Amino acid sequence: MVKIITASRAKNNFGYLLEEVYVKGNSVTITRNNKPIAKISPVYGYENATIKPALNLSDKEYKKVKAATKAFKDSFKFTF
Repeated sequence: MVKIITASRAKNNFGYLLEEVYVKGNSVTITRNNKPIAKISPVYGYENATIKPALNLSDKEYKKVKAATKAFKDSFKFTF
């Protein structure tokens, strides 16, 4: 799946962009003034066909995992 985002959004959300590419396996096209200027694709699609995405989740499933991870981090406290 190819997603399209603006250059300013890519700059401000680079971590999210990397998750889209590596974890979900999506390609992302970056635009400036509504013209495509760059495309970021998973490296495993080019260098080594045997490597697969870390997770193969839909956007809905991915959001559930992120929410559950955040809830766990917020509620978990180390006690020594």
